[in-house]
Amino acid sequence: MKVKSLYIILLVVMAVAPFSLSQTSADGPDLPPILDTWLEYTDAQNFFYHYISHQAQHLLQQRREMVSQIKTKEQWQARQQEIRKTIIKLVGPFPERTPLNARITGRVDSANYYIEHILLEPQPENYMSACMFIPKGLTGKLPTVIYCSGHSPIGFRNPKYQHIIMNLVKKGFIVFAFDPMGQGERLMYVDPETGESLVGRPTREHSYPGAQCFLIGSSAARYYIWDALRAIDYVYTRPEVDTTRVGMAGRSGGGTQSAYIAALDNRVDAIATECYITNFTRLFQTRGPQDAEQNFFHGILSGIDHPDLLTVWAPKPLLMISATRDFFSIEGVRETAQDLTKVYQAFDAEESFSKVEDDAEHASTKANREALYAFFQKYLDNPGDCTDTVIDTLTHGELQVTQTGQIQTSMGGRTVFDINRKEAKQVFAKRSKEIDVAKIRQAAAYWNGYQPPPSEPNVVYCGAYNQSDMRLERYFMHGDGEYVIPFYIIKPLTRGPYPAALYLHPDGKSAAARQSVVKKLVENGFAVVLPDLLGRGEVGPGVHRGDAYEYKQGNANYNLWFGAIQIGRSLVGIHAGDINSLMLHLQARDDIQDDAVRAIGEETMAPVLLHAAVLSNKFCAIDLIKPLGSYESLVMNKYYIPKFMLAAVPGGLKDYDLPELCAVLAPTPLRIINPVNNNDKYLSTKETEKQYTIVKKHYMEKGVASNLQLKTELTDQDIADLLAH
Repeated sequence: MKVKSLYIILLVVMAVAPFSLSQTSADGPDLPPILDTWLEYTDAQNFFYHYISHQAQHLLQQRREMVSQIKTKEQWQARQQEIRKTIIKLVGPFPERTPLNARITGRVDSANYYIEHILLEPQPENYMSACMFIPKGLTGKLPTVIYCSGHSPIGFRNPKYQHIIMNLVKKGFIVFAFDPMGQGERLMYVDPETGESLVGRPTREHSYPGAQCFLIGSSAARYYIWDALRAIDYVYTRPEVDTTRVGMAGRSGGGTQSAYIAALDNRVDAIATECYITNFTRLFQTRGPQDAEQNFFHGILSGIDHPDLLTVWAPKPLLMISATRDFFSIEGVRETAQDLTKVYQAFDAEESFSKVEDDAEHASTKANREALYAFFQKYLDNPGDCTDTVIDTLTHGELQVTQTGQIQTSMGGRTVFDINRKEAKQVFAKRSKEIDVAKIRQAAAYWNGYQPPPSEPNVVYCGAYNQSDMRLERYFMHGDGEYVIPFYIIKPLTRGPYPAALYLHPDGKSAAARQSVVKKLVENGFAVVLPDLLGRGEVGPGVHRGDAYEYKQGNANYNLWFGAIQIGRSLVGIHAGDINSLMLHLQARDDIQDDAVRAIGEETMAPVLLHAAVLSNKFCAIDLIKPLGSYESLVMNKYYIPKFMLAAVPGGLKDYDLPELCAVLAPTPLRIINPVNNNDKYLSTKETEKQYTIVKKHYMEKGVASNLQLKTELTDQDIADLLAH
């Protein structure tokens, strides 16, 4: 077949096919789309999001039905204990309480108040910057509010947070405000020259290391919660503080933090959470999952929703503050308020729960601020005027705690990455050094949330195009939810049955079809199968971008990945199920040799293919092109390319890594070609040999050492020639 022959048929197809939204590539025209002529699938690009959302809604409905049976105070008390126990299991274990080693690094005096600059150590050598705002002219111990700021790059120094803080100070409250991880003076990926983050704004600073935490079954929420717990610890040591009158407030991301404390610590006396609480039902229907610390590992799967965070707090004073046009759905806010009203009624403490809302976007309003002041004035026994007043904004210098304005450039210390890396080493040390095939397969299925495919996949034929030396057939296959997987089969016009090659390309079937290897495989008598898995080609990437996208090292939709984690699934596991369903279809076809189906996985599709192969054991041979060498490299190195994280399995590193999966494939012939590291750089021959030592050992033990080939430093043309034979 000549290269131009393929393009001729594509040009003809594009001329006769209905109008398509697919783009023309500089490498040649795209192959004809499949789903754009099916009205039922006009939203195909958002299949993955809808699939995750529908699975979440099913679990959330089960939770609602369970909670609806709870009526009495005693039943709610049992539910409170269950919620707290579950959350601790999901985010824990928490570290032991070590000395805070509090240091006051500076002081700013004003006529009516003074500010202390404070450094704490929530964990050894893990530093937290904070300021304590203390009114002057008042006697005795004072009521205190611990303030949790939202996702502002400058933390509590942001004027909108300063406004609330200084109004509380004017009204006679001490306020302790601290920087969450990745914000203010606690940037974890700080550029020493600019002082700015190398990975992006706060949601990126949270999610980038948060994804590494998820890989070992941990959570960024643990660190987020621990900071707030240690803030309470510190406030309780201060002689000026009346420890019987301590409150906590937070807005946006600070609303998350204060809600977590409501679920896990009852030392404070009143909590106000603003512009965060809604419920997951409405969140998935609107904004979608948020950044790393706002998602628990298997949280929704374990029956945890937003109302649960605040249910534990009953019957203590609680204020929910909201805005009607917030991206956190106001309908979810109202539904959660209804749920909490029932809880407080059961405790005969309905007056202790209140909700206010104002017509605004994700913003602080005068009416809502005054409701906040009045709430703490009432429940922290500090009566006075709740009027919101104008304040003079303090400069960054007046609120700067460290010498350079960043902990990392002033004194270094450990970040979430460093702490998680140490924990990861302990996780890896517990893993077996031997290959237990059955155990690894079981673990791969569990951590992936893998669902075996149906025995008879539902496949729909969508037509074909013939040319003198090839035939292109179009199909789609139903997945395990309300989505379909479009795929091509390109085969010779000679009589079959043919050996087949399933080729998984990270950019989908149209990009794969333009690869020279496809042409060579067809010339050599193969039927080549090219699917679009969820998030690729016609069925992706979708409109959802979330608040943890657009990383400086490359875009990756972490939020969808987090959403899958919430329901106990993974993108890799979903893909693996669809690959194996497609494999069943191929083996049942008359034109395919059922014992001669090989598979090729390129770049981020290599880990997906590995899992599919391990969980089905159906392929006659496997080729991995430019595969990531190990998931471990994503955890043990501070920087990594985000695209690899979406091909990783949350929690999986507790039981296996990619080389172990390769070993499980023995005796299946396996070629590993040009493997790469966490930064997408080729491994050297020496590094490759070391990376796959366990694979070589297992293939040798099986007596099939020749079935394993490790290839490095091959050009794209070399790879095409190798795969075609």
